[in-house]
Amino acid sequence: IRELRMMVFSIMSSLNALFWCLVLVSLVICVFSLFFLQISTDYLILEQENIAEDIFNDFQKYFGSLDKTMQTLYLATTGGFDWQYALDLIGRAQQGGTWAFLFYIAFFNFAVFNVLTGMFVDHAMKWSQSDNQNQIAERRSQEQHDAARLKRLCEAIDVAKSGRISWDDFEHYVSNESALIYLASLGLEIHDAKTFFDMLIGVSDDKYVDIDTFVKGCMRMKGPATSIDMLSMGYEVTLIHRQNRRFEKALDELGAWQRKAQPMIDFCSNVLSI
Repeated sequence: IRELRMMVFSIMSSLNALFWCLVLVSLVICVFSLFFLQISTDYLILEQENIAEDIFNDFQKYFGSLDKTMQTLYLATTGGFDWQYALDLIGRAQQGGTWAFLFYIAFFNFAVFNVLTGMFVDHAMKWSQSDNQNQIAERRSQEQHDAARLKRLCEAIDVAKSGRISWDDFEHYVSNESALIYLASLGLEIHDAKTFFDMLIGVSDDKYVDIDTFVKGCMRMKGPATSIDMLSMGYEVTLIHRQNRRFEKALDELGAWQRKAQPMIDFCSNVLSI
């Protein structure tokens, strides 16, 4: 559905560009048509008595007027007919006409068509990238789908149906290679099962992991680490360092106070011993 919607709206958003593309194509064809019409008309006027009737009729058919010449050039570049005969007619009229016709075919196919195609592709890509709302909805749907698959996975791991997963249950499950492949399809590349489970235990602060906590932890750890994840980790490490420095400072102050109070403590001890 989304692909069909994107194609339809891409076409609709390109209608304005399509109009100007048709204008450009018409101008290019018109310029070349005027040239070929001119050399064809000169040839028919100068060689009218020496031209066979069938050749004359062919010139009238393909290059008899501006609209017929434009139609001939358009069909020649869009596969409407084999343009070899039109090339032979232009070559009969003037030797340079052959090279001009070949240049027109090459220019239209390799330059004009590629530019127009690139412009339409650019319009479609811009519309696709601007469709953020659909992308967000699709991402949320995918996350919900993955969460549902993880929940079904947890229910399969929880053999006792207690709603919690122990290390033994998890170790037994990941011992099967097909289970690791299935987890990898969910975006969970597990190289060290024990470390993975310990991280989940650290989140739940228990030797068991309930299913909801397991699903949430897996959703956070699935896929590659993003810049936000790295920044969050760096921020948490910074907070830990600050707390450690505060604790060390408090210990230093406590040690300094103890050293200052040590003579008084010794004096009191001596008095009490007497």
